[in-house]
Amino acid sequence: TVTVDFRTNMEGERFDTDKEVVLYRAACELINNGMKHSGASKIEIDLHRHQKIITLQYLDNGRGFDTTLISSEDSVGMGLPNIETRVRSVDGVFVVESSRGKGTSALIRVDY
Repeated sequence: TVTVDFRTNMEGERFDTDKEVVLYRAACELINNGMKHSGASKIEIDLHRHQKIITLQYLDNGRGFDTTLISSEDSVGMGLPNIETRVRSVDGVFVVESSRGKGTSALIRVDY
């Protein structure tokens, strides 16, 4: 069983459709990875607007992974590189941090 804790300060607030779709798909991919690959029992997602910036922060307590494999040919799957490409397509920034045994965190930042 995985517990997902979602927090936001954007109740009902809408923004650019392309950015909404990118953030939605990224959140889905990150949650899927946390449930399917990491063995996480807890996932936290924070979606916040800070003046003219929207951030989506993801954190799980899973097994973690070596982030140097994300863009290598040895990488299994295309999920994280696809997130990075999508986020860049809306002029955003995607940063993922993880290490074996320490879970995974990710930050997506786009202009509002």
